[in-house]
Amino acid sequence: MTSKTLPILLLCSIPMLQISPLAEAAHHEMAAHHEMSGAQIIDKYVDAQEVDSELDYIRMSIISPGPTIVERRFLAVYKTNPDGGRSYLIRIIRPADVEGVTLLALQDSSKDIDQYLYLPDVGEARKLRGKNQSGSFLGSDFTFQDLLRETPSNFTYEREGDALVNGLDCYNVKAQPGSMEEGNPYTHRNLYIDKEGFELQRIEFFRKGDELIKIFNAFGYQSKKIKGKTTRPLRAVMENKSKNSTTIFHVIEGRIDEDISDELFTPTKIVDWTIDEVDEFIYDYGFVVTPKY
Repeated sequence: MTSKTLPILLLCSIPMLQISPLAEAAHHEMAAHHEMSGAQIIDKYVDAQEVDSELDYIRMSIISPGPTIVERRFLAVYKTNPDGGRSYLIRIIRPADVEGVTLLALQDSSKDIDQYLYLPDVGEARKLRGKNQSGSFLGSDFTFQDLLRETPSNFTYEREGDALVNGLDCYNVKAQPGSMEEGNPYTHRNLYIDKEGFELQRIEFFRKGDELIKIFNAFGYQSKKIKGKTTRPLRAVMENKSKNSTTIFHVIEGRIDEDISDELFTPTKIVDWTIDEVDEFIYDYGFVVTPKY
């Protein structure tokens, strides 16, 4: 036997390395993520953020050209219903001149959405229809529809090239409205969802002519600066390129899976809900709010 053949024989005699179960599982998971369709990515994102209920106390800052920054503070309430529907409520708490303004959105099991806006000066809850559903929320860069959670049945999804967003490896999914989305102001949106936690990092909003008009960025999921628990990021920033303005949502406190009465989510209740009752509701859940101003 020559010295040249000895190393080959020695290599052949070494048992083949076995792939560990953990490494094999990781390999299969990576392959599964690589093969996921746009719709599957969105479904997993929706599942990851789903809770029975959520309450958040949020500061909204509207920054437009000029020296003045407009601030609002509001309570955002969300609840899933036994039939698979969803209920949303946003109630302005501060300042006093807009206190009581309320947006109510009721989504039934078929995913149809009815929206109502209550203005104290008007004295009744008016149903929003067509283009009114895509109107600005209290002069901010968010529309009423922007405030709702993703509803997969109302859109078609197409996976596009992955991207690095906010330092995270993200899926890029193009969402186009279906026939049910009456009054949608966007021809499509690009949603960037991180591959690790399936948390939404960015949305790009487009209108006709493939014109980019708004960019939403999320920062600080699971931040320790938020008192309590929330599925929301610490800061949500909407940049409006067509108006050269920016709106920032900053979550101050949050609660998840609290018991919330169904009667809160009715057009009648948002009209009859007095300021004293709202204050009692807030304190019952342990929120600490700023004095009236």
